[in-house]
Amino acid sequence: MKAHNRPICFSRVKSIFSPRFPIFLGIGAAILLNGCEKPKAPPMAGSVQAPGVEVTEVKIQTTEIPASEAAQLVEHLQKAYAREYGASVKYEKWGEKAEKEGWKRAAALFRAISHSEKVHADNHAAALKVLGAAPIANIAVPEAGTLEEMFQNALENERETVENFYPELITGLKKLKNHETLLKNFESAKINDGQHAKLYESAVKDPKKWNDEGGDFTVCLICGEIMEGTPPANCPKCGSAKEKFKTFSGK
Repeated sequence: MKAHNRPICFSRVKSIFSPRFPIFLGIGAAILLNGCEKPKAPPMAGSVQAPGVEVTEVKIQTTEIPASEAAQLVEHLQKAYAREYGASVKYEKWGEKAEKEGWKRAAALFRAISHSEKVHADNHAAALKVLGAAPIANIAVPEAGTLEEMFQNALENERETVENFYPELITGLKKLKNHETLLKNFESAKINDGQHAKLYESAVKDPKKWNDEGGDFTVCLICGEIMEGTPPANCPKCGSAKEKFKTFSGK
């Protein structure tokens, strides 16, 4: 059976300001993520649930982590959240401009990638809340230019994220212990951002074909995977059913 890269969830932690506290970060830990399977029982006391996020309770492993290490986790997550959320806001606004100017296929692309970035941002935000930290993002959306300029800016942003941003975060996280679940989610986001870069690269090479109507883009609400055209029954990345998909039409 194919092993799918499904998101994992955290729950039940004490304040990061305690000298030491338990965090559930083992491979079997629970993760608060957009699209986790719907729980059969209510979340246990002390769990944190972000808006629109479902909680899954699974068998967990616990480990004692110094507050200084927790602070590093928060720093990594804040950086990841700010970047993903900022990209989501930017692409959504550019999708609005593309729609107003009649670039329906371009609008669908921007909005689909915006939603994929939001899946990642929501995942990082949920983990931050469990660690006792509020997600912070200071957003400055660049002025939308021509369609070609927006595509080029987006391509450069995604390349930087894939080639430098996430590799640096992943390297830093590997220096800490027992954080396999965060590593998996950073690596999953990096894979999707690579997919975004390829889509924007195609758009930069031939922007004119994006001025007209075109096919649909479907986003998996579990992992952020983007599928072009008619989506399959299950996400090719994490295996989630199509009931967890959201489609953006370019028609």
